[in-house]
Amino acid sequence: MKKLVIVTGAIAAIATTVASAAILISYDKQTQFERAARLQNLSVVAVKNKDFDLACKAQIGVVDALAKAHVKGHDLVGTATQNKKELCVKALVAAK
Repeated sequence: MKKLVIVTGAIAAIATTVASAAILISYDKQTQFERAARLQNLSVVAVKNKDFDLACKAQIGVVDALAKAHVKGHDLVGTATQNKKELCVKALVAAK
């Protein structure tokens, strides 16, 4: 009986730890998605104001945030990366 209580307690402790880790990972992903959304919005505003340097920096942050969120959607990451390349080229051209 005593062994059963110890084993049950150990299983409960492990389950609690795993659940806590899952919540922390989920929270981190949500934080990175929020960061990506804010930076994407900043990038759009910067393009409207023809500030391609700021747009490039914001888009670099978007790609970084998506990478930290471990996004598996290649279309999302690919689009963000393509936008980054285009905006950074425009920033270089505008700087000349």
